[in-house]
Amino acid sequence: MDGTRLTSLEDTLGPGFYWLCRSEGFRVDSPEGRFGQVEAVMFRVRPDEPDALVVRTGVLGRRLVIVPIENVADVLPRRERILLSSVPDPDTGDLLTELRARLRRLAAEGAPRQAGLRLQPSPDRG
Repeated sequence: MDGTRLTSLEDTLGPGFYWLCRSEGFRVDSPEGRFGQVEAVMFRVRPDEPDALVVRTGVLGRRLVIVPIENVADVLPRRERILLSSVPDPDTGDLLTELRARLRRLAAEGAPRQAGLRLQPSPDRG
C-alpha cells in the first residue's frame, strides 16, 4: 500500500467500527437531534466495510432513507447510538422513492418493446 491512502473509516472510528457493522436497531442522531433507527447496514463494494445505513425515519417510521457511511461521525455501542456529522436530506436518499422511480423507468423502457412484439401463431404440426 502507498502512503497516499486516505484514513479509512475503520481507523477513524477505532473499536466503534466493529459496532457500526452490527448496528441494526441502533438509534441514529444528527446534529439537530434524533433522526431515526438503523434498519440495515449495506455492504456493496466490500464485504468487510459498510457503504451505507438504511435508516427508518419519519413521524411513524414509514420512510427508509439511505445514509452514506461518510456521514457517520461516531458510534456509541453502550448507548446503541450512531452519531452523524450532518443532517441527511431525507428526500435525496429515500429508498422507496428511488425504487419507485427505477421501476417506472424500467416499465417505460419496456413498454415500447412490448408494444412492438407481436406473437405469431406457431405453424400447425400435423
